[in-house]
Amino acid sequence: DAQADEESASRSLEELAVDQGVLAVIGPLGTQASRAAAPLADRYGIPLLPLTQKEDDPGASSFAVHVFLDNRELLRALVRHCREKLGYARFAVLYPDDRYGQRLSKAFSEVVKEFGGSVMASVSYKDKTTDFKEPIQKLLTIAKKNAPPTGVDVTPFEALFIPDQVQAVSLIAPQLPYNNVVGVTLLGANLWSEAPIVQTGGVYVEHAIFATPFNPESKVPATRRFIQKYEEQYNSAPSYLEAQAYDALMMLLRARDLPRSRATDRVSLLQNLLQSGEFEGAAGIYRFSPSGELDRTYFIMQVENDQLIQVAP
Repeated sequence: DAQADEESASRSLEELAVDQGVLAVIGPLGTQASRAAAPLADRYGIPLLPLTQKEDDPGASSFAVHVFLDNRELLRALVRHCREKLGYARFAVLYPDDRYGQRLSKAFSEVVKEFGGSVMASVSYKDKTTDFKEPIQKLLTIAKKNAPPTGVDVTPFEALFIPDQVQAVSLIAPQLPYNNVVGVTLLGANLWSEAPIVQTGGVYVEHAIFATPFNPESKVPATRRFIQKYEEQYNSAPSYLEAQAYDALMMLLRARDLPRSRATDRVSLLQNLLQSGEFEGAAGIYRFSPSGELDRTYFIMQVENDQLIQVAP
C-alpha cells in the first residue's frame, strides 16, 4: 500500500525486493506510484503486477505485467457487440470534460472507426452539470449535419456513449427524449457497474448496455467462490478492484507452483506467468499470448425489463 505516493512506492518496493526478498509484487494502486515503482522492478529483476491501466505504463519496465483492466480493450468488447450483434453503425458521444471523459471519448471514437462505424458527433459537458439541454442539442445539431439527408426527421445515431458515473447518466437519460433524442441505445463503461443503474435510471435506461471487467452476478464457480469468501470475511460485496487483486495473486501462485517447472527465483516466476496459458479467475478468463500480451474477458451487460443481465460472452 503505497498510498498513491511516488516516494512511498519506491521505498516500499525497495524494501520488499532487497530486505524481504519477495518473489513478486502486486500493486501499487495508482498511476504515479506505479510509474515510480516500474524502474525499480527492472533494477531488481522483480515481477511487478501494477493495479493500473496499461496505457499509464511509461514502458520503462520489462518486469511489469499488466493484468488490470484495459480501457481500450474494454471499449473494443463493447463496440464489437454493437457492430456484430446489434448491427449498429452510427454512434455519438456525450462526455464529461475531465481527464477520464476526454480519454474514453477519444478511445471510443478510435475503436468505432477501427470496427468500420461512424461517430456522428462528440460533445462535452462541464463537471457538476445538471441541465444537459445545451450539450444534447449541440450533439444533435452536429450529428444531423454529419448524417446523409433522409427526408425524415429521426435521430441520426443509433447508440450514445456516456463515459460517466451512474448519477450523471440518471440525469442525462430523462433529458434525451425531451430534446428529441429518441430510439437510441445508451452505452457505458465499467463506471456503470459501480452503482445500481437499473434502479437509478429507471425506464430511461431500458436496453442500455455497458462493458465491465467483473460481473458479481455471474454463475461461474470461480466467481461465486470468491464472492462467498469475500463476503464472509468482510461483510460486504467486492468490486472489480478486489476481484482484480485476488486474480493477480492467484495467477502468481499458480505460476510459482507449476508442476513441471516450479519457480524458485524471480525470472523463472515471470517466465512461468507469461507461459501459463489460460487462467479462470474471479473476474473472468485471462490468456497470455506467446509474446506476453494479455487477453482477458470483458462482460457485456444490458438492462432488459428492469433487470441487469449478461449478454456476452
